[in-house]
Amino acid sequence: EVIITELLRNLDYLAPRTSLVKSNVNGTEDIMIFQEKIVKEMIEFNQRREGPILEGNENIMFLFQSKILRDGTSQFEETFKALEDGTKLQLAKIVNSSWSMKSTNHLSLSIKALAELNKIYLTYLSNYNSGLNKFSFMEYNLSNKQLSNNKKKEISKLNIYNILLISAGAHHGLLTHNRKFYWNSVDRNFEPIYYDGNLDFNKSQMFTNYPSFYWLPIHGNILKDLNLLLVRIDNVDLTKLNSELKIKGVNLKNEEL
Repeated sequence: EVIITELLRNLDYLAPRTSLVKSNVNGTEDIMIFQEKIVKEMIEFNQRREGPILEGNENIMFLFQSKILRDGTSQFEETFKALEDGTKLQLAKIVNSSWSMKSTNHLSLSIKALAELNKIYLTYLSNYNSGLNKFSFMEYNLSNKQLSNNKKKEISKLNIYNILLISAGAHHGLLTHNRKFYWNSVDRNFEPIYYDGNLDFNKSQMFTNYPSFYWLPIHGNILKDLNLLLVRIDNVDLTKLNSELKIKGVNLKNEEL
């Protein structure tokens, strides 16, 4: 988690600062993850101006899950069905609503951003399991063409973000209900904010419901973007990255990193 957030910021993506911290909880000592909230300060630290932060609205999904009888046994099928049923009715919501209420201009900008993102969610809901497509909700994703406002450079950046998370075993962070976005009002496009990847660099694809390489729909040139990601990772200043990780409690040799 610490490595992926540092790497994402090195590649100019929005990710919360994350550290490992020695903790003592009720007399039990352990190492825990300390991660900043996705709020105004995180946006500004990443050199963006304050603006609307949006996310998938999980309220309906949680409503379905709350009706599952909790008897201490594994209830994967019931939980999965609740997740799918909730996803079918899911749209987006504003996270920083207090910012939206600062003025009529703030409110207008927030409503515009929310309306645009809801169009993208509705496109997803209309397409993943339609007359033409028969995909699981976990095999299909939001359109990078729409998120980027149909700009080639931004489509490529979003493709690279998806490829990086999938290669890190962080598919969980790409599920529509887990997605978080910053509306870039200057460039008029949505930037992904890394959140809840549940990543595992060694995750096997064999027994998961996730695609092994990339989620549909595909826009742009995926192979070109994959190769571009490899070049960018090779160009990361390893010594600088490692020094940042050490400050945050991760001690690795350069070779290991």
